[in-house]
Amino acid sequence: MLAIFPIVFLILPFAAHADAAIGAPARWSDTQDPSIPAVGFDRDVDLVRRLASAGYKAQADMLITKLKTIPGLTEVQKAELSFAEASNLVELFDKERDFDKSRGFYDQAKKAVTEFIKIAPKGDSLTKANYFSGDLDRRFGEKIIEQIKRESNAEKVNALRTEGEKAFQAAIKYFAERKAELFGKLQANSLDPKESPDYQAAAYAVPVCYLSFAYLYPVGDANRIACLQKANERFEEYASDAPEGSMAFYESHVKWGNARRDLGGKIALEAVDCYSQALDLLYVTDANGDKFPIPANDPDLKPSVKTLIIEAVTEASRMWLVKKDYDQILKYYIDVRVSMPQLEKESMQGLELILEAAKAYDAIGKRDQAKTEAKRITKNASPDLAVVQEARELLTRLGESAENSEEVTLIQVVGAVERQIGEKNFPDAIRAFQQARDRWRGTSAERKFWPDLILRGALAYQGAGRSLEANLLFSDAGDRFVSNKDMSAQAYLAAEYEACRVWVATKSPWCESLAQETIDKMQAQDSTTPQFAQAQQVFLQTQQIVGGKKPIELAKIGEEQLKGLSKTEPKYGRIVYDTAMKYFRAGVGGILDPKERAQVSPSREGSERCFDEYLEWTKAQQTIDPAEVAKIDERTVSSYITKAEMWLWDPPAVEKTLSYLQVVEDKSSKSASAKARMGDVEKLKFRAHLRENKLDLAIQIADGMYTKDPASPKTAWVLKKLADTTYEMLKKEKDPKKRELLVDVGLKSYKNWVVVGEKQAAEKQVASGLGATDYNTVATNVLILGLHKNNIEKWPGTFFRLEGKKFEYLEPAEFSASLFQKAIASNDVTPAGLRVSDARYLRGQILGLLMKWKDVVSEYQTIVKDDSLLSDDGKSLNRPSREKEKDMKYSVEGLLNDLAWANAQLAARGDKDAGKEAQRLAALVISYTQPKSSSAKLPFDFWFARYTTIYSMVKNGERRLAQDQMMEYRRTDKDLDNGEYEFKKRFEDLEQLLKEK
Repeated sequence: MLAIFPIVFLILPFAAHADAAIGAPARWSDTQDPSIPAVGFDRDVDLVRRLASAGYKAQADMLITKLKTIPGLTEVQKAELSFAEASNLVELFDKERDFDKSRGFYDQAKKAVTEFIKIAPKGDSLTKANYFSGDLDRRFGEKIIEQIKRESNAEKVNALRTEGEKAFQAAIKYFAERKAELFGKLQANSLDPKESPDYQAAAYAVPVCYLSFAYLYPVGDANRIACLQKANERFEEYASDAPEGSMAFYESHVKWGNARRDLGGKIALEAVDCYSQALDLLYVTDANGDKFPIPANDPDLKPSVKTLIIEAVTEASRMWLVKKDYDQILKYYIDVRVSMPQLEKESMQGLELILEAAKAYDAIGKRDQAKTEAKRITKNASPDLAVVQEARELLTRLGESAENSEEVTLIQVVGAVERQIGEKNFPDAIRAFQQARDRWRGTSAERKFWPDLILRGALAYQGAGRSLEANLLFSDAGDRFVSNKDMSAQAYLAAEYEACRVWVATKSPWCESLAQETIDKMQAQDSTTPQFAQAQQVFLQTQQIVGGKKPIELAKIGEEQLKGLSKTEPKYGRIVYDTAMKYFRAGVGGILDPKERAQVSPSREGSERCFDEYLEWTKAQQTIDPAEVAKIDERTVSSYITKAEMWLWDPPAVEKTLSYLQVVEDKSSKSASAKARMGDVEKLKFRAHLRENKLDLAIQIADGMYTKDPASPKTAWVLKKLADTTYEMLKKEKDPKKRELLVDVGLKSYKNWVVVGEKQAAEKQVASGLGATDYNTVATNVLILGLHKNNIEKWPGTFFRLEGKKFEYLEPAEFSASLFQKAIASNDVTPAGLRVSDARYLRGQILGLLMKWKDVVSEYQTIVKDDSLLSDDGKSLNRPSREKEKDMKYSVEGLLNDLAWANAQLAARGDKDAGKEAQRLAALVISYTQPKSSSAKLPFDFWFARYTTIYSMVKNGERRLAQDQMMEYRRTDKDLDNGEYEFKKRFEDLEQLLKEK
């Protein structure tokens, strides 16, 4: 069961449903003459499947019946119809929640699949049918298990269990025999079983059936244990046959781990080895062979992959908790949060993983982090869940109140609806929505959480197949979420999917208009959001499948349609505007897809032609209806802005972009729509000036937006773009004056961008403010810009080498240090995969430049502890592995030298203990960096440590000790470093100082 559902996570599966409902408008079976050859047969059979998948069973059955009457069907075509009919029954069986009805569909589906197998020719359909035949028994057995949970009558439970035994035994027998049969055929033909998907499916199904079979019996039952043992054995057999790296390979190891886990005893501890195999899904490898967590926006991170990763990490974490291997738990937990920042909203098991992390933090004494993770659970899940109760208990043990009982929370308002949605019990979800709506109407919770509740209600209606109510609620939610850009876009996206689905099923023009209107609203709000691009693509795909044409061809059809319409007809304006937008989207597709680049220019020309026609049409309109006047105004403004955006495409025509934007600016004093879109106007002007390399004008735009609207997402985008652009330009610019300008602009823009981001978060205009990686990236860039500001072209590796250099501009360094601190703090609250030690190291370097020695010592002591750089007794260095050292921003000897030097500076200010610590650390570095060969070159860090030793002795007043040490250095290396690292002069200055005293 899901807890708080992320909207897109719930909506995206309906992209598949929208696609599933889509069919071609001109089907051969719809023609008047049924004797026409079946050239469209494949398309019709596909339409049957799509209609059934979308829930339109009656229409699918009618189409099958109609298709069967077509004369001249071949045996293959008859078989395909038979398979389509069987597939529909299988899908109905899967979706049916009522057990008795489900049993009826099971019998029908089983019979239909069996009959199809008898007549089916070899091919993909036969392969699927053979799998259905056995898998239907397994799935029916699993439905029986669910029904047993609902029953309290012992007699009924026993009867159900007997029925379940028959189903599972039939499934196991079928798949075992099929596996043996296929293996024999493969062996006879010298084929590798790993390359046969049919064999792999059967081989995998056997242990899966045993695992499901086990749960038919209660815990401790001998039959349950016997089935788990069989599952364990069969999974072990399958592991040797499975193609490594396939999804089945990973899934099987997770299920194998579950079998071992539930067997208990010693074998349960071996489950972690199985789960660990699936943890590879969490990582991707770059060109250098380095592994890092899969990015959250990676297309390979599908919901099924997320589910598998979460299950594997959660179950492995439970094992590690038993073994007290807390570092392993937190390592994987932090990496999971990089890939799934909203983990608490992914699934029920996501909440359980957060709980394991909270326990691990508690176990290692990081109580604040433990509280943070526990609160993440209590805030994002229904109070009656066991995981929430356990999180509350943890918070109580940590001395923290789990909730504010006087404040109504979001989960209280929507929790019951979400629970029913998570269980796919949509009728009850609708009832829960209606009850919540009545319960909270007129209260403060209504004002605060109403859009969220409406959105859940829409999802409930959507799941129940009541598209019309869902569509209206989605639109309502979108209208009410205007203050929250992310949620509004998601709500509009939901409406977009639903509108497409209704449109395809009914061919209703108003549904197409609603889908178009949805996109218009999203574009007016912010066309840079991923949801906007996604909604556009869904709409285009829908139109393309319905029309069987490419986007640009659909636009051309729309333009042809206009020729048969009078300009006085009410729908003329809507159609010409829609056609212009179709051309525009075709152009967007060409910009995004290099293969479609040839359609950019004709799409732009077609779009502009239609927009001009629309604008001409508006001049003749004399309506006084306020709603119609507002819509015309909105579309007029959108026409000019869209035209302006198109002329920034390749090849750009910036002068046209600016001329169209000027029209909108001129209208802004009288047009509410133009006034509302001025942020888009400024953003496009900014992009236009950058395309022309007119940095001065781009800077003016950015400054103006920051002054007028410092909390706007568009302002944030412009500032970040300007900062990043100047940062990149600096790498190539040679002119000193221009470089100085770029540095100043970059520093100012980054600073303003941070202000905007934090202001947005404070005003809750976005889901969250700047994250750890945002702060860290900007801090690093600001550090480099600050060096340029002080005429330092390259970072010398340590702040020590910059001592004595002119460093008069301190503000960039101070700003960068504060950003690194925010990055570290943000990562503690919301782990984002930030290498905290690297951020601390860079912050320490800046603090060294600023001569804040106590802060340097504090930062670097934390790194020494967190990264275990010293042995437990503190007498030797721990050399990290090569793989780990390659990822580190610092070297162990370099960091310890800087820490020693910071302590030496404190000694110079009278702290003798710091002076002793400097000597201790320096001695460790000397030992660490001393070459084994007497002829080998002594490195920089060796001499740095030697110098720190003498310096700290001098500053501690240990004159005699310093003299003896200096004599030893002279004896072993009379020329010292021979001036190579500039230490010789430093040593000589210390010698002179010792002589003077």
